[in-house]
Order: sequence, then C-alpha cells, then structure tokens
Amino acid sequence: MAPGGNRGWLLRLVIAFGFAQGAVSMARPAVSYRALALGADERAVGVIAGVYALLPLFAAVPLGRRTDHGRCAPLLPAGVVLIAGGCVLSGAVNSLWATALWSGVMGVGHLCFVIGAQSLVARRSAPHEQDRNFGHFTIGASLGQLAGPAAAGALIGGPGMGRSSVLALVVAGAGAAASFTALWRIEDGRPPAPARGTANRCRWPPPCGPGACPRGC
Repeated sequence: MAPGGNRGWLLRLVIAFGFAQGAVSMARPAVSYRALALGADERAVGVIAGVYALLPLFAAVPLGRRTDHGRCAPLLPAGVVLIAGGCVLSGAVNSLWATALWSGVMGVGHLCFVIGAQSLVARRSAPHEQDRNFGHFTIGASLGQLAGPAAAGALIGGPGMGRSSVLALVVAGAGAAASFTALWRIEDGRPPAPARGTANRCRWPPPCGPGACPRGC
C-alpha cells in the first residue's frame, strides 16, 4: 500500500501505544514500591529504576539496524509481550535482583514498541503527512503517561503495600496485553508503491552504458 490513504492504522497505533505506555507508566512506580516491600533501601530502588534503561541502552542500535533492513511491525507485538511479561514477573518474584532484571526486560519491550511504531509511522505516512501523523502518534504516549501513574496511585497504598504493588503490576501487564487488540494487520506486508512520476524514471548512467539505452536516457 502506498503511503498516505486510509489512516485507520494510525488510530489503532495510537490506541495500542496508549495501552503500552500506560502499562509502563503504571509499572515503573509499582516496581519501586514492590522493591521497598522486599526490603530495598534508597540506593537499591535507584539501581532497580536505572536497570529499566540499562538493557535498552545495549539493545537500541541492533534493533534500529534490524528495522532498517526489514519489517517494523513485528517489533510491536514483541514489545507488548516483553512489557506484559516484565510487569507481571516483576511482581511475581521475591528477589531484588530478579525484580531489577524483569524491570530491564520491560524497558527493552518499551524500546521495541517505540522503534517499531515510529518506523511504521514514517513508512506509512506520505511526506506531507509525516509531521501531522507523528503529532497524532504522540497522543497515545501522553494519554498513557497521564493514566498510568494515576492508576498506580489508586491501587497502591495502605499497610499491604507489597500486595497492592503486585496487583498494580498485574493490572499493568493486562493493560499492555490489551494493546494486542489494535495491532492486527497494522502493517501492509507489500512493499510501498513507487512515488508518482518516478516509476519510469531512468537511472544514470544507464545499465546498458551511456548513449546505448533503448529508452533514450
């Protein structure tokens, strides 16, 4: 499908990103509360929060190269699986090291989703639509960043902080999984059609040699 045209894919991408971003924004404070419930001190909480960004630091360049040479849509469900799994397993384990590890997995999932989504917007948008479509795309991030922390604050609290933080992480995982409903066939597997006016354009120098091209290049 040529860039532009029907933008239903963009609405579905915004919805999916809203769920995924909301899950991450909900899980990050919940992970910190979970670590406190496991006996972490201030330094350990900071380390666990930092591991979220540490693993993506090493994964960013390979994922970007992979997207340059292939399809970008598979990164979206992969990111959702990692986010949902990281959320739930962060609440299921009883070790600070394991909590940090699954927090990092959640960060890699968020990176996968963002790279895939941004590449999809760039590929499926006509040149004159890219700024507008990227602006619409960020609405999903803003909605998720608004709803996630508010939901975490509503669920976590009271004397049972350990249990309530686990509940918040499970709910965050379920919210991430909900984004699957908007990702079905979001990318057309066919290569984009050539831009208008370029389909019959000759290359220079022509493959048959200068002055010898039968098409008069």
